[in-house]
Amino acid sequence: MGESKFWKPKGFSFNFNNLKALFTPKPKGVPQTLLRKPLFGMSEEASQRFYKKLSIYGGAFLAVAAVIGIILFIFVIKPSYAVIAQVNKIKEDKALLEKEFKLQDVEKIKEALNQLRVDILDLRKVRDGNFPWAKSFAPTKDYFSDSEHFINAGVYAIDAISEFVVVAEPFADAAGFKLKKESEIIDPNAGSGLADAFALWVKVMPEVAEKMDGVIEKADKVGEELLQVDAKRYPENFKGVPIRSNIEASQQYLAKASEFGPDIKAALTIVPPLLGVGQEKRYAIIMQNNAELRATGGFWTNFATFRVRDGKLNSDFTSNDMYSIDDYIALTDTPYTQPWPAPLPPYREYLKVEHTWGRDANYYPDYPTSVDYWMKFYRQAAWAGHPSAKPLNGVFAIDTNVVSELLKVTGPVTLNGFTYDSNNVTLELEKLASLSLREQAGRKKVLGDLMEEMLLNMYKADKNLWPKFTEAAVKLATEKHILVYVFDDPKASELLEKYNFSGRIVNYDKGDYSYVVSTNLGGDKTNIFVTKEVSHKIYQDGGKWMHDVVINYKYGQPMPGYEPLVKVYRDWVRVYAPAGSSLVSTEGSDGSTEADKGEERGKVYFAGHITLPPNESKTITFKYEIPSSLLKDKLYYLYLQKQPGTNNDKHIVTLNGKSQTVELLTDKELLFRL
Repeated sequence: MGESKFWKPKGFSFNFNNLKALFTPKPKGVPQTLLRKPLFGMSEEASQRFYKKLSIYGGAFLAVAAVIGIILFIFVIKPSYAVIAQVNKIKEDKALLEKEFKLQDVEKIKEALNQLRVDILDLRKVRDGNFPWAKSFAPTKDYFSDSEHFINAGVYAIDAISEFVVVAEPFADAAGFKLKKESEIIDPNAGSGLADAFALWVKVMPEVAEKMDGVIEKADKVGEELLQVDAKRYPENFKGVPIRSNIEASQQYLAKASEFGPDIKAALTIVPPLLGVGQEKRYAIIMQNNAELRATGGFWTNFATFRVRDGKLNSDFTSNDMYSIDDYIALTDTPYTQPWPAPLPPYREYLKVEHTWGRDANYYPDYPTSVDYWMKFYRQAAWAGHPSAKPLNGVFAIDTNVVSELLKVTGPVTLNGFTYDSNNVTLELEKLASLSLREQAGRKKVLGDLMEEMLLNMYKADKNLWPKFTEAAVKLATEKHILVYVFDDPKASELLEKYNFSGRIVNYDKGDYSYVVSTNLGGDKTNIFVTKEVSHKIYQDGGKWMHDVVINYKYGQPMPGYEPLVKVYRDWVRVYAPAGSSLVSTEGSDGSTEADKGEERGKVYFAGHITLPPNESKTITFKYEIPSSLLKDKLYYLYLQKQPGTNNDKHIVTLNGKSQTVELLTDKELLFRL
C-alpha cells in the first residue's frame, strides 16, 4: 500500500503570473508571426484561430484556478492556522506538566493536568469549527475519525493520571511530593528521613492498590481508542519525523494499558511482603564487576546479606569476598565437593581451572539459573560454618554502575581515611580487584563496607532525595545493572520476569531473536577498554533465510590512571538464536571447545573465542540459518536482548537494503516490512 500524501498548508503557493503568461494575448503592433509560429501542417490563418481559442480556454482555466485557490485559502489554509495554534498550546501544556512532575508539587501537577484537558477538548472545538466538511468528505473523513480517537485517548489518559494523583495524594508526602500544609499526612511515629518515608510508602501500597480500579478502567479506554486508528494510512516519515512508527509504538504500549494496570495493582500488593511487611526477609546482594564481564553481567567479586523488616534495613548486615565461599568448602569435608564439580569446558580451556568454583557459577546468561547453581556452593559453605551464608529469600545483583550512580545520590563515603565518590569509585574498586589474592587479604572487606555505608547513607538521607533515588533505581534496573531473583514468591517472580528485571533469557515467539553474550576469561579488568559493535544481516540464500552476526571488537586507549589495568582481552562469546536455527560457519574465532554449541531455555547458541591485544581490532562472524516460519505476513521481527553489565553496545540490523541502528541500553524489538 502506497504512502498517503498529506496536504501541506505551510508554504502553500499558486503562481498566477506563470499561468497568465501562457495565455495572455501578445502586444499589438508586433507581427503575430514573430509571436505565434504556424503549427506544423496548418496554415497561418488556421493556426491563429487555434491560438485564439487557446487563449479563451486559458483565460477560463485561469479563472477556475483562481477560484480553487480562494476556496483552498478559505476552507483549508486559513482554518489550519487555528488548529496548528491549538496544537502548539497542547505542546506547551505537556512541557509544563513534565516540569511540574519533576518539581513534585502536587497542586501544580493538578493545575497542569486540568489545563491540558481543557486545551485538548478545545482542540476538538477548533477542529469542528474550522473543518466541519472534513467529517463527511471522502478523502478526509478517515483522518477526521482518527483525530477523534486521538483526542479521546488524550482525555482518558489525563483522567487516568488525575485520578491516580488523587488516589496517591494521602501518601505523596512519604514519596517526597509537595502538598498543601493542611493536606500533609504526618505519621507521629515516622521520622523525616528517606528510610522512614520509604517504610511508610511500603506500608500504604496495598491501600493505593485497592483504589486503582478507576485508574485502570480509564487507562483501558486509552488503548481502546488507539486501536481504532489504522497506522497504515499514514506515511512512514514526514519531513524526517517518524509518523507511522510512532503511532504503532503508541498502540503497542498504550493499548496494553489493560495489562499494565492490573500489573501495577499486583505490584503494590506484592512489594510490601517482599520488603518484610508482616514477616522479616533476608536477601543477598552480589557485586558483579562488569569490568571483567561474565555471562550475567560481571565477575562475582563479593556478596553481602541483610535483613529487612517493614521496609527498613536491619542492622544485621554481613559481607564477604566471594572467594570465601570456595575457601570454606575447600577446608571442610562437605558432601557436595567430594569430588568438586568438573570444570566447564571453556573455563578449563581458557582459565586452566581443574574444577568449578563457586565464584564461576554465573556461567549461564540466564541469571536465575546461575543463582540456582551458585546456591549449591552457598549452602555447602553454610554447612561448613561460613558466618555470612545464612538462609535467603532472594538474591540481588548490582554492578559498578550502580555503585557510581548511588554515590551521586547519597554523597561520598569515607572508609579507612579514603573518600569514595562517583568519579573515583570505579577506578579504586578495579585497582583493588586487580590485586593478587594475597594482596587482597587485608582489604577484602572494603567493597562490603562500602556497600553497607551506601545503604546506611541512603536510609539516613532526607526524604527529598526520594525522586533522585527512584529515578536512578528505575534507570539502573531497566538497563539491567540491577537484577532481582526471588525464591519463595511465584507471583513476584512472574512479574519480575514479565518486565525483564530478573535477568531471564526472554521467551520470544513473535519472530527472530539474538542475544550476544560475552564472557571475559582472561581474568583481567579489560572490558573497561574494549568496545563492541554488532552487525546483523538477514537475507535469503537459495530459498533459505540466513542471519549473519558480525561482532567487531576494538581495544581503545586507557583513561588516565587506568594504564596498569591494560592486559590482553580474552572473550568467549556466545550468540543465542531461536530454536531450530543451524550454524553454517564461524569465522575469526581464535579457539574452540566442545561447548561451542548448545541449548538453553528454548534457544540454541553458537560460540567462539577472541584474543585481543591492546590497541588492536578483531572481528568474529557467525553465519546461521533461521527457520522460515519466523517471518510471517511479510513482516520480520527481531528481538535484541541486552547483556547485563554492558553499556550501549551498538547493533546495526540490515534487511533488503534497509538498516536500523540502535544503541542497546535495554532490550529492543525491531520490525522490517518485507
